[in-house]
Amino acid sequence: MTALAYREVPPAAALRRFIDCYWFLRCDRGVSFEPQPVLPDGRMEIVLNLGDRFRRYGGEGGSELQPHRMLVGQMDHHVTIRSTGSVDLV
Repeated sequence: MTALAYREVPPAAALRRFIDCYWFLRCDRGVSFEPQPVLPDGRMEIVLNLGDRFRRYGGEGGSELQPHRMLVGQMDHHVTIRSTGSVDLV
């Protein structure tokens, strides 16, 4: 796989009250992407990163590596991230 592959899967009927979807984002190492904005969408997310960590850019020109597991609350502003290698997110 050399291109970015995004897929959404609906939850089982019993979970649809609580979960909008499961999403998967994958891409092999070696594909370079420019930093991308992640826009607020009003949802909470549990993000499991099975690939290389992403770099998050903040104000004042600083940046940090994101953890492999995150519980992301409702965002009130965008963040900018960039892949550091292989991408495998759930």
